[in-house]
Amino acid sequence: MMSNITTIEKLDSILQEDKWTRIVVNNYSLAKIKELDDLIDNIIDEGLTEDVLDICGRHLKDVKKSIAGLYISGMLIYSRRPLNDMNLLAVIDLFSQNLKWALVEHICNEMLLISENKHALYTLAKIYAQNNENDKLPSIWTRIVEADIDDTVFVRQLATYYETIDLQ
Repeated sequence: MMSNITTIEKLDSILQEDKWTRIVVNNYSLAKIKELDDLIDNIIDEGLTEDVLDICGRHLKDVKKSIAGLYISGMLIYSRRPLNDMNLLAVIDLFSQNLKWALVEHICNEMLLISENKHALYTLAKIYAQNNENDKLPSIWTRIVEADIDDTVFVRQLATYYETIDLQ
């Protein structure tokens, strides 16, 4: 029972910090997000998902753009129902607007560990292209084509990519 209190207390502490300091998006680091990932793992391991979703839901009524609240509730909901990605997309959007690409990439990769999410794949393709990480693009394009049967852009890019390899 003691560990439940510790996890909930840690959550409360993070949400209170979020509420009182209104941690701005620019102050978020990869270490902070990974700290939230560890907390999420503890929440799931300890069977606290429902309680935490209630706590985060109440918190988000007060602090609508709480990154911690959106991310924790988003990952918990997404881990159970991968079609429900709204909170995570809100966090990705907040970080994207502030050019926090390492955080966006991390969140997308965390989502993809659970399920092939089109939004996460498209976002990673955009990040890899803008960072000239061309070695990572073909595998992401392949995953996009497999996840989104309506996609034509990446089908063409893959075809062009494989043609250039064949010509070399």
